[in-house]
Amino acid sequence: MQNGITDIKIDRPGPESEVHLLHRVGTMPMKALDRAVTLLRAANDQISTSTIETIDPRFVLTHAWSFGRFEESKKLILQNFEKDTRSIPSIHSAYILGLPPYYLMSSGEAHDVVAARVLGRKEISVNVQSYCYAHPNRLLIEGNQVYYWAAELDDWRGFGSESNDTIKILEALGVESKQTVVNRLKRMFSNSD
Repeated sequence: MQNGITDIKIDRPGPESEVHLLHRVGTMPMKALDRAVTLLRAANDQISTSTIETIDPRFVLTHAWSFGRFEESKKLILQNFEKDTRSIPSIHSAYILGLPPYYLMSSGEAHDVVAARVLGRKEISVNVQSYCYAHPNRLLIEGNQVYYWAAELDDWRGFGSESNDTIKILEALGVESKQTVVNRLKRMFSNSD
């Protein structure tokens, strides 16, 4: 996860030949990291802003869904086409301890971001709309269910069932399972006797 997103071109031969991009973070699908970051952001406090910043496109969690639009974006970038500042992507940032910041798209042209990434660009301009410092201890995993701490209710509430890949990523980011927390509490109280 330290190196960001890798985009892999997939040619699907056949009567209607198709080209797709496969987006990965390490060995995991980017979609699973996108969901894990979204859950962490939802469980933590966010600071609203609106600042133009330069960031590394390898850490923007977005994908190209139209190969034609992706190719057009690549062509414009190679021609050094400058975007108007009103049309640059808007994003939300997520800071997770030990990782570079990851970004979620909120609006704008995702194909431009993916094209910049594939072309090896190290910087793109974006409008950062919010910052979030994600604390994994505000989430809890039980099986494939993810829960968040609702402070106003003084209780855990569920997000719902998540994919195995998303659960693996959350665990790798430090989100603990309910059983791990229960076992730790049992040890603490048994040692206090």
